[in-house]
Amino acid sequence: MPDPGDIVERELLKEFNDYDQTVDVVSCWQAFCNFRLKGVQFYRFGKFRTTGGLDLTPDFALTESVEGTSAAPGSLICDIKKFPNPYPAAAQQQELAYQIFGASVEDIFKYAVPLQYVSDRDSLPKLLFSEHDVVLLTPSEIVDPVYTYLAGRIQRKPFNVGRPLVLVEYFYSQGEQLERYVFKWKQGEANSPFSNTVLREQMVTKGLPLVVYPKHFLEYKIRYVLCNDPAPTIYLLVFLWLEIFLKTLSPDQIESWQTTSSTRAIEIELSVDQVHSKLESEYSAPFSKNDVRRALDKLVELKRAAVKDREREVYAIQFYNLAGRIFRDFPGEQDGLAHKAKFKEYSRVFARLLAKKEIEPPPTRKRIGFRRGRPPKDHPLLPFPQ
Repeated sequence: MPDPGDIVERELLKEFNDYDQTVDVVSCWQAFCNFRLKGVQFYRFGKFRTTGGLDLTPDFALTESVEGTSAAPGSLICDIKKFPNPYPAAAQQQELAYQIFGASVEDIFKYAVPLQYVSDRDSLPKLLFSEHDVVLLTPSEIVDPVYTYLAGRIQRKPFNVGRPLVLVEYFYSQGEQLERYVFKWKQGEANSPFSNTVLREQMVTKGLPLVVYPKHFLEYKIRYVLCNDPAPTIYLLVFLWLEIFLKTLSPDQIESWQTTSSTRAIEIELSVDQVHSKLESEYSAPFSKNDVRRALDKLVELKRAAVKDREREVYAIQFYNLAGRIFRDFPGEQDGLAHKAKFKEYSRVFARLLAKKEIEPPPTRKRIGFRRGRPPKDHPLLPFPQ
């Protein structure tokens, strides 16, 4: 019988890893676009609205140039998806699983209409995207079933659902070479090529992958933090612990935190307003005060913080090196790996803490009744045989 705590912990880790990987992938494309494309406008956050008034939030979009009020031809509207297994072992589940899988794949079709950017973010122009490619990015381990499904579902070849649909696979490589994300145009005569000339030349004509290393994408990940979907609580906790709380310490305290595994707590007093102000001034992510409040209240539940003043929303965080490990860059080590290892380890730490809290039994209710009276002081207690 699987341990309930282990099941919850695995689910929390998957939630963290899925979101963290999506942030990585968006950051990779932002790094690539700013390095290789000219005059690019990269839309990482915000809403796109259809002519029917439906608001959509793709994972990112880009256009290379701005002409009046319309995005340039060959612009991209991109979504990153990790699909459910369409072929479960149990035969009685296969039909339902395939239906769920198909609905997940077809969710990308909604972006194949004219879309107007309507948010006020990063001084981005509010362009109409009407001559764009719809790009579906999915992990390599599921790309073949996705391609097969699309080939059977879409009659127009190459893939077109009102706009060209481009299927791209990706994976994180940790082989003998330097660690990196690798993106490949899915080979197949039914797959639509990119309309963007740079991407089409490299990924389709030459068949070369797009490769991005941690030292390149981490700059964007650290600055922008999130993707265009709400962050799960575990992701907020890891980020606040390692970025916000850690950076409130003095240089000596930070050095001690990085070089020792001491569990001696340092109390940090911060209000919701202070944390939110720090996020707004130092990061370019759409954090809300509710995000901050949700994370701090969860730390209170985990007994890693306490409410000092509920009216002013002041919290006292009991901050220390929860992982009990040293995380720092060493000479000769690949840039960015220490940062990734630190976030990975703390995701496991908080997954354990959250899982333990989730499965612990509720506090027992006190029995209501008469207390047994204490014997008088001059009345000796009789010994009982052991």
